[in-house]
Amino acid sequence: MIVLAPRRAMGGINSWATQLERAWPGDDLTFIDTSPPHRKPSQSASGGGAFVDLAAGIHRWTKSLVLARTTKRSIWATVSPTIGYRVRDVPFIVLARLLGVRVIVQIHGSHLDGLLGRSPVSQRWARLGLRAAAVVVVLDSATEERLEELAGRKISRLPNFMQTRSRLEAPRVHAERLLYVGRVAHDKGSGVLLEIGRLLRGGERLTVAGPLDPAIEASFARDAAQLGIHVTGQLAPKEVEDLLRTADVLVLPSFHEGFPMVVLEAMSVGLPVVASDVGACREMLVDGPETAAGVVLPSPSRTSPQEFARATIEILRTGGLSRLYGGQERVDSRYSPSAVISQMRQLGRAGGSK
Repeated sequence: MIVLAPRRAMGGINSWATQLERAWPGDDLTFIDTSPPHRKPSQSASGGGAFVDLAAGIHRWTKSLVLARTTKRSIWATVSPTIGYRVRDVPFIVLARLLGVRVIVQIHGSHLDGLLGRSPVSQRWARLGLRAAAVVVVLDSATEERLEELAGRKISRLPNFMQTRSRLEAPRVHAERLLYVGRVAHDKGSGVLLEIGRLLRGGERLTVAGPLDPAIEASFARDAAQLGIHVTGQLAPKEVEDLLRTADVLVLPSFHEGFPMVVLEAMSVGLPVVASDVGACREMLVDGPETAAGVVLPSPSRTSPQEFARATIEILRTGGLSRLYGGQERVDSRYSPSAVISQMRQLGRAGGSK
């Protein structure tokens, strides 16, 4: 398998790629790094930078197609639901189809308006790429159903995976150490994090770990400092794991997600989660016969940052955490590396409809 994925970002796709490299059986896996060549992964491309990104993307796709033709392997292309898919990826997916190269497109996210665009022309072009792919993979059932309708083809669903780690102590009844991990941006709930900071009282603390979106970097850092929120910036994976082990609860107030790896990482050490009801969060944390691993709340895009923050604080202060210890059980039963990679290899060999 030839995998196109960013390796230098702090985020879900990078975490997924790291786990895949560790767990993949055999030596038939090749990574081609799609990280932005000239900017931080949290920054948006603009001006000449966008052309540099496009040129880098063309080079990587060309390299992967040559390698796939030479070695007779499939390409597993991870894409984000953004304009980059339409501008950079669609032409090469179509070209791969013409060259007889199997491309599996895995969409890491549930923001389908970002994937397809809003204009009729953009949507037709995006659907062309989806139909040319040998397999299209999404991470959650809601996105699977919606994209099947929009794309007019069969969509496969494959969750992310994680190896469970040594267990934390039992969840505390009342949380004092709150943690957010990920890109800090408006669509990730940066406003909610500030509202939570305003509601904290003596002994309670919120730590925010991850790169700040340049559009809000100065204002968020200033407001967070005034509220006593600890902002770490981007961290190495080991530092993130240490934070997960010392926190009482992970908070994820995103406006949209796919299958957030940070939630899976928290579950793998038994850390309870309070998350927006977006993407696969409900499936991961609540649904099914296993003990719940967290609580899902309406996305702040549907309510308000204030309401999400107040609901979060109420859960933490009324003993709601004591029942949320099912994360490791859920990871072992649903999201083990062996089970998911076995399905991934099958899709790469021959599965899916064109």
